[in-house]
Amino acid sequence: MKFTEQAQVLEVGEGLWKTTTQGPTAFKIAVADPIAGQVGMIVMMKAELGPPPVNPITGTAPPVPPGPADVQLAFRLKVQKTQII
Repeated sequence: MKFTEQAQVLEVGEGLWKTTTQGPTAFKIAVADPIAGQVGMIVMMKAELGPPPVNPITGTAPPVPPGPADVQLAFRLKVQKTQII
């Protein structure tokens, strides 16, 4: 299994999964590809986000709104030889 977040490979259970405060909402887009044995989905969730990065030019960071933020999560699952990969 390979898990990436923001193009960085992470261990399963790291990243967004540690900061999620609300699971997927009613907004979901699912796309199935039965011939290739895969499915993709986009869902909306809520998560506590850390401070945004500091702008190297100004030396400041944008303000962080209070409370959980809306987060868009896209994922793909593929089945190969009866295993999810």
